Amino acid sequence: YIRTKIIQIGCGHAHSLLLTENNTVCSYGWNVYGQLGVGKSWQSYSDQPAMIRYFIENEIKITSISVGYSHNCALDENGDLYSWGYNCCYEIG
Repeated sequence: YIRTKIIQIGCGHAHSLLLTENNTVCSYGWNVYGQLGVGKSWQSYSDQPAMIRYFIENEIKITSISVGYSHNCALDENGDLYSWGYNCCYEIG
């Protein structure tokens, strides 16, 4: 469960991202292309939000999220952009 206020939600084709007030990014849904940010080998579907640990472990403070069909972008407090997921047409850089 997420025990903090959600300040932004983004929905893709079959996955969603949540950004909480403490700058934690959580994801759930379909993960075939790694769009959950938890690695492709984790599992192909999650019905419970999972924290994207990369940002926590690297002390990255995310301030905004954007969600595409099967990819995502996140902007941190320094203006750095992170992207992950499906990249068939260079959606993530």
